[in-house]
Amino acid sequence: MVTWACTERLPLWQGSRTAWAEDNTQPAWYRGVSAEEQGRARTLFSQAADLKAELLLTDAIAKYRAALRHWDNPEIRYELITVLARSAQAIEAWQELEILRQGWGIAALLPEDQAQVRDIEHTLLNDHLAVIEIHCDASGAEIALDGEHVFVGPGVYRAVVEASMHVVSAENEGYFPMTESMALAAGQQSTVTIEMSPDRLIQERYFTPSTPWLVTGAGAALVLLGVGLQWQAQRDFDRAEEVYRDQCEGMLMCEPDRPAPFGRAQSIRSISYWTLISGAATVLGGVTLLAVNRARTRRSENENDVQLDFAPILSEKALGLSVGYEF
Repeated sequence: MVTWACTERLPLWQGSRTAWAEDNTQPAWYRGVSAEEQGRARTLFSQAADLKAELLLTDAIAKYRAALRHWDNPEIRYELITVLARSAQAIEAWQELEILRQGWGIAALLPEDQAQVRDIEHTLLNDHLAVIEIHCDASGAEIALDGEHVFVGPGVYRAVVEASMHVVSAENEGYFPMTESMALAAGQQSTVTIEMSPDRLIQERYFTPSTPWLVTGAGAALVLLGVGLQWQAQRDFDRAEEVYRDQCEGMLMCEPDRPAPFGRAQSIRSISYWTLISGAATVLGGVTLLAVNRARTRRSENENDVQLDFAPILSEKALGLSVGYEF
């Protein structure tokens, strides 16, 4: 447990509590800052220290920020971090801590102050803040956290956020927008993987485009076969008629034998009739399929439709159930 002690510190103009270089030269944050700017920063720093001692923390924070605008000094930022943490402004304290870490570095402070900063960091992460990590493989996807744009996919984004409800959203041309909400407890780490559904027009048919044409072609082939059979039957009938004439030539009355071509012609004609009827019916069915099988256009479905996700919350400070929604 961190105790936010209000300790006496040497003013900046009497000797800095920040670490100096081994050769006793001035630290880097002195370079390029005029004496006038340093003086303004010292004045504001002194005023902030007085306000802090009187527990007027909001006013002290404003003074520390004003001092930093004149002089980016790690001691000033350290004091701002401690006051923000005491004021329960956890995310602001973390942001200032990140600026210190990425700027002059925590090593710029004296060892006891470095230890205090690490205690603050541990307390913030475990008692007040949560960590969220967003993964996105979709190229060109615009990712936002709580309505603020954070990165363009593909990539990974990691952020320390307040322990509360958060919303991750994604937009990408050619895809359905995606939104996922989650409740994060203090000390919780959550990973969000962006999976977007393509938003496109889909053409659908009952059958493959070639099926109606194959059916129509088969019907047409049957009709042609039927016509051919009719022609063959007619030829056989003509041959049978010639046989009859030969057998009864010059006779007034004649009962000729039934010639073979006649019976074959009758059989072929019967088959041709059924072939023509079947072919016509098949052609009609093929034409009907052509009409029924016209392409129908619809919009693809959003696979990330509204759904509720339940997840347990287990941390040193909280025990419960997180309910998130995604759509």
